[in-house]
Amino acid sequence: MDAKTGKLTEVFACGTAAAITPVGEFKSRLGNWLIGERGCGPTTGRLKSELVGIQRGEIGSFGSWVRRLPNQNSQIRNGQC
Repeated sequence: MDAKTGKLTEVFACGTAAAITPVGEFKSRLGNWLIGERGCGPTTGRLKSELVGIQRGEIGSFGSWVRRLPNQNSQIRNGQC
């Protein structure tokens, strides 16, 4: 397993809430393994930053599937992990 050998340096999760979050540790009944530096790697950071830019209307023209809602109280932190 690459997590066990240290070859796996970056993992992220994404879901229906359109969020990207880094995975810092992998746990199973076979053991626990740290992933990279346990934080946001360069690929995760770039993907998250681009997704947040699209969601905020700062990147691209995605008007057909992104709609701005009045009185937003967003928890998104500028694409930072």
